[in-house]
Amino acid sequence: MIQNIKKALIKYNDVNLEALITNFRRMKRISLIGILVSMLHIIYFLFFVMTESKDESIWRIGIISSHGALIILFTFTCLTITYLTKKNRATILRMQIIQYFYIFMLMAIGVTIVALDQLVTTSITPFLVVCTISALALLLQPLVSVPIFLFAYLFFYFSIALAQYDPLVLASNRVNGLTSIAIGIALSNILWQYYTKDFSQRHLIEQQNTELTLQKKMLEEANEKLTHLVAYDSLTGLFNRREFEKIVNKTLLEMKRSQSNVCIMIVDIDHFKYINDQYGHPAGDELLKAFSLILKDQLRDIDIVARWGGEEFIIMLHNTPGQDGVPVAERIRTAIENNKFLIDGHEIRITASFGISELLYSDTDWLDTAYKKADKALYIAKNNGRNQCVIELNSY
Repeated sequence: MIQNIKKALIKYNDVNLEALITNFRRMKRISLIGILVSMLHIIYFLFFVMTESKDESIWRIGIISSHGALIILFTFTCLTITYLTKKNRATILRMQIIQYFYIFMLMAIGVTIVALDQLVTTSITPFLVVCTISALALLLQPLVSVPIFLFAYLFFYFSIALAQYDPLVLASNRVNGLTSIAIGIALSNILWQYYTKDFSQRHLIEQQNTELTLQKKMLEEANEKLTHLVAYDSLTGLFNRREFEKIVNKTLLEMKRSQSNVCIMIVDIDHFKYINDQYGHPAGDELLKAFSLILKDQLRDIDIVARWGGEEFIIMLHNTPGQDGVPVAERIRTAIENNKFLIDGHEIRITASFGISELLYSDTDWLDTAYKKADKALYIAKNNGRNQCVIELNSY
């Protein structure tokens, strides 16, 4: 039902549509209660009300018949609403037809009961009850409620004349009936105004919440992008120098607790300036990206690799003393040497030099000390012909 209704939102005003859905649900609840009440009326008039005159008999039979008609109306309404809901076949047109048929029949039976009551009493209470229920239980916009109540009054005006022959009583009841529909119209209008105001406020809140959610999402995405820009190198996607230092600072605390050291190595691409001069800087950038992927692929998830600057990279091997980092560096060096880099249609082969040192938890200026040792080792590797790994001052 809800899916079909949503498709009609473009053609139907939102507040009227929601009111129609609300009325559909209320009609079913009213009908369930109405069936029970009408059954009690029938039982009461069948077994506990005795009549003597002809008019009283007509009144008794008419009341029983009217409540029987109400039971039929209420039962039909319940079954129809249940069927349309379960089968997902409720449309705006069908709901409108059922709603107006329900209101007109309810008022018609109410007026009929009032007309029958005129045979034994001057009361028009059933008409007042029907007007009040229609006004308070069902949401009707003024352009709809006013014609409905006027139609009900016209029916009431002529119907009670069929059973009430006293002109003064008839005049009094007609005036009271006019008062009843005036009350109904007023209550219906007030309820509609409150409902539309509440509807507007709810939808305004929903819209504001949606906008806030969207803004929050955009802010979170912006923060994520900013965090990424702050922590990562924009070209290679590796950690940048600032983030690497931040991570190593945290690692140092773990190292002090476990009294262990880690391996630091600096990697520098050999003759990178020649590549830029020969193939252009865009090709050099593509080479740096491909080079970064090899470094990440050769390392463990717990190891940290960052772009230190230009064609220089730095690596921290977790739980790995400096001496144990040499085989790792050799494995990476060999992978780089054997790899064919296809950049802009050119097959490029490169090599890289490695400077290795050990980051000691006992050092005062721990990272600076380790970096200087690794940088010295890298300098030796470059001077010794490149494409090799050096730890501190010893070549391997």
